[in-house]
This record gives sequence, structure tokens and C-alpha cells, in this order.
Amino acid sequence: MIRLVLCLTLMSGVARASEDEPLRFWKDTKGREIVGELVASDGVRVTLRIADNSKKVLPLTLLSVQDREFISEWRKEHPRAPWVDPEAMPAWPQEIGRGECEVKKMPFDASKAEYKWCSKHCDIRSDIELPLTVVRDMATIFETTRLAIQILPLGLAASPPGFMVSARDGKKYRMMSNNSKLLRVQLYGNNQLFARAGAPAGSGGFYSSIGNRTVLSLSNLGIKGAKGVSRKDYMKSAFVLKHEITHHLLHDWMVYLPIWFKEGFAEYMGAVPYNQGRLKFASIDLSLHKYLNKWRYNEDPNRIPIMQMKELMTRTPGEWSASLRTGTPILEYNSAAVLVHFFIHHDGKGNAAYLAAYLDAIRQGISPSQAEKTHLLRGRSYEQLDKEVRQVWERKKIALERPGEFDPFK
Repeated sequence: MIRLVLCLTLMSGVARASEDEPLRFWKDTKGREIVGELVASDGVRVTLRIADNSKKVLPLTLLSVQDREFISEWRKEHPRAPWVDPEAMPAWPQEIGRGECEVKKMPFDASKAEYKWCSKHCDIRSDIELPLTVVRDMATIFETTRLAIQILPLGLAASPPGFMVSARDGKKYRMMSNNSKLLRVQLYGNNQLFARAGAPAGSGGFYSSIGNRTVLSLSNLGIKGAKGVSRKDYMKSAFVLKHEITHHLLHDWMVYLPIWFKEGFAEYMGAVPYNQGRLKFASIDLSLHKYLNKWRYNEDPNRIPIMQMKELMTRTPGEWSASLRTGTPILEYNSAAVLVHFFIHHDGKGNAAYLAAYLDAIRQGISPSQAEKTHLLRGRSYEQLDKEVRQVWERKKIALERPGEFDPFK
């Protein structure tokens, strides 16, 4: 009787909150019940509106099979419903990963002269034979990064709107989606073949949206020879694999997201410490600082040049590519990584709520520029944003400086 009265009280409180979704009893795996309205779900967790209009985030693994089935059907019936609720953000994971993945060697493809391997979500091919241990190392990085994109509370596992509004005539145009069930990864031991595959000059890897595949140079990773003889420290280049496969995983978002986010988020994922199938987010500030200095030699590690936020956030993909052809890309990539890191861990309450709202607005069909103005800038000027980003690092005794600001007598 006590539980029934309590549930009725909860129901009356929730009923005043919204009439959009039905109230229901939710039961966990231990049989405990809670009454609430389904607000959001991203395939990993669910957000419920309960008594007094408050919200509760629960992992799907905690709920009964019947509840998980209900949520799955709800997701299909409400494709535009929120995946993550910015008002009830879950904590950013401290660690993501399941350890080493399984890899199966496939028959040699004589027609294409390719060696092939498969993991659960990856189709890996190479022009040279590789030890299974090396392929397993790489496949585990790909699988772990994929898992992270699914779990991080940003809604990036969701599908974007599927259309673009033309700036020329204002009409909506249907976009092509990546329907491939496997992530195709092409490895090249032959640098000439790597270049012919479309590799940008000086790159160690890239994601081809047209070919829908991640393309990597094995020699850039330190893996050489007819049978892939590798140096012992090739996993030091794991950040390249994480960066490029992140682009691959966000294929459907590519045309909707600004270049600063696409590259900045890939760099953010590259900076997250990785070890034996696990990504460690716990000390990301320290890890990012180290990552920002990975290509800087004989320079003060606590004085890092970055672009102005206005210059960065208004840069087009064409301008980005042009700057990479004419100069060193460290400035662009470091700047984008710093900005994405700020929006995830230091903007507002430091819980990525505004970034999640920004991404969900884009998924709803709102233009990236309007979503940026509403959810990321929120009345701030670019100059104010500049100042806030710098202050985060100043508290750690690290100066973010514009190129040309350096004072040798400081």
C-alpha cells in the first residue's frame, strides 16, 4: 500500500509536467520500480522526468528487458526526440573500453593482392602481410574508439537530419548516409600506393569520405618490411588511428559540422590516453597539454600558440585545407583541440551540456551557425570566448598565446 500511494503521488506530480509522453512504471533488474516520463535515450542511457519535474538518468543495463524493448520502439517512433537531455547530463566517463578485441584472418584476396582481417565492426585490408598481433592492436583501437563515440554523452551516435539547406536557393537536399555495417580500413606498406590512394602530402593517414574508408601508412606507424616487421614502439602512433577512425565514425555528420569541430574532436579523441583497449578520460587536461606539445621541440611547453576563436570558428574547410598546404598544421589542430576540450570540460558547468545541445540542434535541422550562436556563444562575443578559454589554462600556469605575441624577455 505504501508503494502504491507513493507511485500515485509521483504520477500526479509528473502528469502536470508534460502530456507528450505516457507515464509508466519502470522496473530495474532487481524488480525495483520508479514512475516517470521518457524524455531522452541514446542507446546507452535513458532520461526520465519524475516527481517535481526533476530528471533522472539511468543506464539501460539497469532496466528490465521489457523496458529496454519499450525504449527501442520509442526511439523508432520518435526519431527526432532528444538523445541526451542537456538539463540532466550524465557524468563524463572516466574510462571506456572492453580490452583486447577478437580478430579473424580472412583468406588472401589474390585478385586485389590484399591481406584481410575482420573484427566485430572492422574490415581491415593491407597490401603487405602483417602479424596478427599488430592487426589486433590496431583493430582494438578502432573498436574502442567506436565504443567511445557510442557512450560519450553527446548524441554523436545519432543520425543527423539527412538533408542540407542550400545557401543558394534555400531548398532542402537529401544527403547520402554511410550504410556500411563495417568500418573499412585500408593499410599501405607501399608509400606509392598510399599516395595514389589520395593521401595528402606529408600525411600519415586520412579518411576518404568518397571511398568510405580510413587509409593509413604503415611506415608512418613504424611498420615496415614484406611481413610487417615493426619497431616496438609503433603504438606511440595510436593517436593517428584514433584521429582518423573518429572522422570515419562521424561520416554522416561530416557535411553538417564546422571544420573546427570535426578536426578538434578527432584531436580530442587522439589526446585521450589509451592502453590495452581502454580510453582513460580521468586526467584529460593533463593529457591534452602533453598532446599539444607532441610536435613542438625546444619550445616552452607552457606557452602554446593558438588561433583567435573568431578566426578558428569562422574558418571554412577550404581555408583550412589551404592553410595546411602552405604552412605547418600544428596551429590549426592545436587550436581546434583546445576549443573542443573547453566546450566539453570547462564551458558552463563543465558537463558538456551546451555542446550536446548544439549537436542536437544541428540534428534537428537547425543551421550550425544558428546552433553555435544559441548554444555555444550564448550572447558572448568571440573575444569573450577567447578570454574564457585562456583563463582555463592560466589557472594551470599555461599561457595560450596568439602567434607573434611571444616576448623573449618574459
